[in-house]
Amino acid sequence: MQELRVVEEQPPVVAEFNQLFHQQMRHMRLSKYMDWWVSMYKENHVRPVTLRKYRMDAKWLRLNASKMRLSDVENNRMVLQWLINQYGKNHQKATVLDFKGHLFAALRSAVDDDLLKKVPLSQIEIHSVEQNWTVEQKNAKRTEVKALDASEYRIVKTRLYIDLEDELKQAPIRATKHSKLFKNKANVCVSDQTKLMLLSVLFHTGCRFSEALGITKEDVHPNSIMINKTWDYKTNTGFQKTKNDASIRDVAVDENIIKQLNNFIAWKQEHFGDAAKTLPLLVEPKTRTYNDTYNHFFKSLLKKYEIGKDLSVHKIRHTYISYLLNEGVSAESIARQVGHSDTSMIQKVYGHLLAERAAEDNLRIRSLLR
Repeated sequence: MQELRVVEEQPPVVAEFNQLFHQQMRHMRLSKYMDWWVSMYKENHVRPVTLRKYRMDAKWLRLNASKMRLSDVENNRMVLQWLINQYGKNHQKATVLDFKGHLFAALRSAVDDDLLKKVPLSQIEIHSVEQNWTVEQKNAKRTEVKALDASEYRIVKTRLYIDLEDELKQAPIRATKHSKLFKNKANVCVSDQTKLMLLSVLFHTGCRFSEALGITKEDVHPNSIMINKTWDYKTNTGFQKTKNDASIRDVAVDENIIKQLNNFIAWKQEHFGDAAKTLPLLVEPKTRTYNDTYNHFFKSLLKKYEIGKDLSVHKIRHTYISYLLNEGVSAESIARQVGHSDTSMIQKVYGHLLAERAAEDNLRIRSLLR
């Protein structure tokens, strides 16, 4: 028996509205469409830091392609290539790739939503500021120090432990000069004790800066530290989700960092009391946390410890991964430890270390089979 089907036609007023809506969207400024797309498809679905990147892309389009309309990119590879070229004049390759990914995702949605018939997204060349660098600039970038070596890592980790043990016997030590970064003068500088504790956590876990700030005393266990949230230190909106699901993890740590964290918890209770109850472990009342402040503090410690390298706090994560690789820990275990979904990022960034290990393994295999 043939199945009966009931076909319902759209009321004329609905069809007319849809046609009018599509026409208006097609002729919308590209920057305005990008803003609309972010609000429609990304807001409340990505982390605030990622949302800000999308908004910045829309702002760039507004400033640099103000007259361009969404319909201008339809079947027009030259226009898309022009946009990428313009963006690449002032940005490095990794940032250009991010911009391209965000823009193309929005344009794919425009095709899916029947706002555009086709957008040629293939064969778009990436141009960036690196192409205009001198040989000296390229060599400097290529040879730029990205991490501490194994001996330096052990020295700094040990010195941090010793310095913090001494300073936890004292009242909060703060910089005498008020930071120019503070808009609210009621805020005070973060104590040296908290800065040392946070750096020590980074050295023992390899976690991201915002992940370390999100740790609470309930996350500290006898042999591990749970990472399941972050702290929005940039806009001060409190706890936020981790970068992705893979970032939620139980990080294996040694007994020294657990002992020091427990000592720090007792010190913080003594000096801040209930005022710090609702805050994460490494955030103090009436303070604002700035990445730049920690970068300056870390660089001053490297100078104090006679480590001749100028590194940011983010490089501690690179150091941690490099150290574990050099010590023979598998890429799979490291990926789980630092919150990567797989080993692709480790293979890409630390491929030279993995190649060295592979060569050592080959020598070992040959010696075992003699």
